[in-house]
Amino acid sequence: MADLHEALGELADRKVWAMHVPALSALATGGTQWRTRLIWTERGPVERVVGLDYGALKVALDMVQICMTPAQWADLMVMERAAAGALNGDPAPTLELH
Repeated sequence: MADLHEALGELADRKVWAMHVPALSALATGGTQWRTRLIWTERGPVERVVGLDYGALKVALDMVQICMTPAQWADLMVMERAAAGALNGDPAPTLELH
């Protein structure tokens, strides 16, 4: 499985709208809290990222005192799907944040 920063490319060098900073901060905070599963292919088992472990993410967010609104959580879920795809080597989707 690829490193999150490598898979997301040069995100740190891009401008991020202030309204999306909480969701991006939450994704970065929970960057080690991914759930994975093994799928079997003709080449054998392959690990795939399913998504974030929300229970573990909540603990991490609480520890760094990040509180999120429902809209910010929705943005986080959009970023989560894109990051999971990147970690799995899927084509990059177009992100539509609120």
